[in-house]
Amino acid sequence: MKGAVAALPWTARISLLLLLAVIIVLNACGRRHLPDHPFDRAILLRAAGMPARAESALEQAVMAWPLDLEINRLYVINHYETPPGAGRDDRALEGRYLALTADPASADMAHLCLGEIRSLQNRHPEALELYLRVRNPRLRYLNSGLARTYYALGDAARAEAHYRLEIALGGDLASAVPELARLYLAQGRLDQVSELLADDRLARYLNAGIRREAALRLGDWGAYARIVFLEPVLYVQLGAALSALVICGIWLTFFRRIDVFEQEPLALVLLALVLGALSAEGSLVLGDALEPVLRPRLPAGWPGDLVHSVIGTGIVEEVAKFVPLLLVAALSRHDNEPIDLLIYGSLSALGFATLENALYFTGYGLDIVFSRFIISTVLHLSMTGSVAYAWGRAQFIRRAWPAPRVASALVLAALLHGLFNYFLGRPPQQLAAVSILIGLGLAIAYGNMIVNCLNFSPYFRRSQAQGSRLQNLGLLAGTAALLISIGYLYSHYTYSTEVANLKLLSGGASALLSVLVVFGSLGEITLMQGTTVPLLQAAWRRRRTSMER
Repeated sequence: MKGAVAALPWTARISLLLLLAVIIVLNACGRRHLPDHPFDRAILLRAAGMPARAESALEQAVMAWPLDLEINRLYVINHYETPPGAGRDDRALEGRYLALTADPASADMAHLCLGEIRSLQNRHPEALELYLRVRNPRLRYLNSGLARTYYALGDAARAEAHYRLEIALGGDLASAVPELARLYLAQGRLDQVSELLADDRLARYLNAGIRREAALRLGDWGAYARIVFLEPVLYVQLGAALSALVICGIWLTFFRRIDVFEQEPLALVLLALVLGALSAEGSLVLGDALEPVLRPRLPAGWPGDLVHSVIGTGIVEEVAKFVPLLLVAALSRHDNEPIDLLIYGSLSALGFATLENALYFTGYGLDIVFSRFIISTVLHLSMTGSVAYAWGRAQFIRRAWPAPRVASALVLAALLHGLFNYFLGRPPQQLAAVSILIGLGLAIAYGNMIVNCLNFSPYFRRSQAQGSRLQNLGLLAGTAALLISIGYLYSHYTYSTEVANLKLLSGGASALLSVLVVFGSLGEITLMQGTTVPLLQAAWRRRRTSMER
């Protein structure tokens, strides 16, 4: 470990020392603690993405306030957000509320919570029976629960009636309003959707996706364009935008450095970035146009979800990112080596990822900046880069018609993109390993694509091939330290020092393999003129082969 740190450039070592200093100083002198009140503590832990730790705080809260509906319902919901392997005891939870049904003072709350449990388990007939045992028809959350259950059982009329009652009672508006809007949209009742949009009290509960679909179906093109192109920019917070731009700037620097033989004009580089950012918004338009055609034809359950992930996300986003590459290639007179197309494709993906990162940081917080840098952004780069690589390899190396190879690469990238999204976070948790393997494989292949493109440059010069610009481990490691510091400071000031420490440890452990693969594949690029490296060859084997030659 000491030797690895010593091998880093001085900028990376300073960044790592600053990260260590931040952690030590905040733990020694500026510790921030979670709230003493167990319910407030649980809210913060849930916001930090720690439902297992929030559960213990909620257990304290329900013991202190056993009849509080808000606390008990959140306790149930949080319980089923906790992974089953994290000590979750479903039987004990159900037993607690079954016992409370015997007491008239707690029976309504207990039946509601039991109904929520059955609903979360997708046992809708049992959920309906339990909801109907609640004697107080005005109880908050009851009518939302009944509406969801009736809708799941195919009774849309009763679902609508209960959603409207929940809204009239001023109850669970955050759930009832958007779910009622989706019901109206599914039935094509656009007048009722317009009524919800016209009511300022209710419209604020309708997210951008619902409003976008409504504007599209109502033919309100001005509203649709405003939601698609203007709202994402206005929604982004300053800190989120700056963090996304830092990531963008680092990868842009990386691409400028590795373009060692004949560097692309800066104007075209920036154009590819801007068009890539616009393609993120364009993917919304393409997805909205495809959705009414695709969704009704898909089977129910996981097969339909999988196909939708591949087509509705994979193909839509990969096509959207490919269009800027086509435009820049058409405008450029400088794409005369295979690395040019790979860089332009990667820059389009980088622009797409930059806007996406800014939106994610605004919605989910800055504690995810490092994972978005090392995983999500690299995935976008490698997926679009693989399509550009197929084009460059066909045009400059094989001297073949590129269209069939580009189309095949685009389909493969869309398939991998869809599979990655589908398996990530899908129960059971073990399926997430599929996403991890896809991500790691793409990172390795991407590094080898860069090597192969440079190996076959018509401007290849040994002096430039052995230059320092291909050594970027310090750039990546220094950026990692900076982004980890940003995430740590955000968690410290938003949640607590304890949460920041826990996130640092768990995030570091989970990202370690990705760091090793990405830094190993991209941190040090070794060239061998005229040599094709297998795409899934590990970077250390690539370097060993070069040394042997």
